[in-house]
Amino acid sequence: FEKEINKIIDKNNIKIIIPTNESSLLFFSKIKNKLYIKKIACLFNDVEVINICNDKWLFYNKIKNITPTPKTSLNRLNIFPQIQKPRKSSGGRGFKKINTEDDFTKDEDIIFQEHLPGMEVTVDCMSDMDCNYLYSVCRDRISTKAGISMKGRVFKDKYLENEVEKICN
Repeated sequence: FEKEINKIIDKNNIKIIIPTNESSLLFFSKIKNKLYIKKIACLFNDVEVINICNDKWLFYNKIKNITPTPKTSLNRLNIFPQIQKPRKSSGGRGFKKINTEDDFTKDEDIIFQEHLPGMEVTVDCMSDMDCNYLYSVCRDRISTKAGISMKGRVFKDKYLENEVEKICN
């Protein structure tokens, strides 16, 4: 696969790569140094950062002392409702609200979090090429299809933007 990508890059004189999904992001992050040698601008993080961001448990441990987080554990919590979800997934895949002991499933490699009622919010952020925070955009997910936001609303929230900046720095 890497050889084919290199052929496409060379044939089309590509100078910048911006991956748009998780699988391509992980692939390109693994060959980032090779792309730099070809003088290609890579608008994505290093593989270590991507691995942390793709694993909810690792990400939680990275930010838990920086910003408020829901109670999170690799073991069932002693509160209801709670959330059960895979450590590595996106778009709500595998998400399950647990209201009673009978609702638990025996999935592997999952985390448990306290349920936070209210609107689901996504905050996208942009950093410069030296990983310095530039800005963030808050959005709520009005409509989703297969876990992908199909319709949303962008809004300003200084508190959320400041929290994201703390995480990025």
